[in-house]
Amino acid sequence: MGLLSVWRLARDSEYAHWGYDLGIRECQITFFGMEKATDWAVRRRGAFHDLLAATERLLGAGIRRRWQVIFTKVLIPDLPGLIALAEELRVRERCEALGGPFHFWMHLPSPDGAALDLGRMWPTDRDLDRVPRDFLAQSEDGNGKGL
Repeated sequence: MGLLSVWRLARDSEYAHWGYDLGIRECQITFFGMEKATDWAVRRRGAFHDLLAATERLLGAGIRRRWQVIFTKVLIPDLPGLIALAEELRVRERCEALGGPFHFWMHLPSPDGAALDLGRMWPTDRDLDRVPRDFLAQSEDGNGKGL
């Protein structure tokens, strides 16, 4: 599993192939919600579209995607849209065609760096009730523990 620059993936058509040549077969990117939430969290307009472009470039180079989602109050209304987007783009099937699973899960923000300023957006136990059960189970499996 590797981490590559989403910004560069969206702009350099050879970068994903370079990562593949280095041996990367799975790469992780982070969503904070749909377009408005992700652009806000990354603090750059176009960040969400860069994530989608990165997904396409990586899959095209033979690298499976891992979509991690940061669980905040901002994410909750966007989560059904992200799940539908993954289905629409057929990311699971496309990763499986590359010989492995599509990891798609959420986890809590880390209490460090800029996340310290997001305390009011951190979810509560009651917010878990708004998460689709199957996605919650998938996330807990991916994290190896309950949220």
